[in-house]
Amino acid sequence: MHAVQAAVEVLLRPFTPKNAGAQDDKFRSSNGYIVVREGASLSNIGHILYYPTNEERSYAMLAHIVGIFSGFLAPVIMILIKKNSKFVLFHSLQSLLWHAMIFVMFAGGIVVALFGLFVSGDFPPPDTKGDPPAAFFAAFGLIWFFALTAGITTLVLGISTGIKANRGEWAKYPLLGDFVLNKLLFDMHGC
Repeated sequence: MHAVQAAVEVLLRPFTPKNAGAQDDKFRSSNGYIVVREGASLSNIGHILYYPTNEERSYAMLAHIVGIFSGFLAPVIMILIKKNSKFVLFHSLQSLLWHAMIFVMFAGGIVVALFGLFVSGDFPPPDTKGDPPAAFFAAFGLIWFFALTAGITTLVLGISTGIKANRGEWAKYPLLGDFVLNKLLFDMHGC
C-alpha cells in the first residue's frame, strides 16, 4: 500500500531534480500513466508502463526508423520478433497503423480522383490528339501533394519517435498513440 501512495504522490507533483527523492527513482509520471523503474513494486492500478531494456529500445527505434523506408514491413517484422515486449509492440503498432492509414488515404484519394474524372465526362478526351483535361492535372496534383506531405510527415514522425523510443520513452503518435496504448495494447493483453 505504501508503494501505491508513493506512486500517486509522484504523479501529482512535477519531477524536477530539486524535489527528487528516493521514491522518484522508482516511479515516474508519463502522460498520466505510471512508469515502473527497476526495483519498484506496485499493485495492479491502471496501466503500468515499465522502463524498457536496451534491446527493447533498439527494436522499438528500428520499427520507426526503418519503417520510414520500408513502410509497414519493418513494424511487422519487429512485432514478430519481439511479440512478448509491450514496449516494442506499442511502438511497432503505432508505426504499422500510421503506414496503414497513409496507404488507405492515398489509395482512397486515387480512387476518388479517377472516379471524378470518369464521371465528369472529360476523361478520356474525345479527341485523341487533344490535351488532357485540367481536372486530370488538378486531381493528380492534389494526390502528389498529399503524397509529398505524407512522406515528410512520416520522415519527421519516424525520426523523432524513433529517438524517443531509443531513450525508453512511451512516445505517442498524434491521433494513434492513445488508441494503441488503451485499446490495442492493454485490451489485447488483458491488463
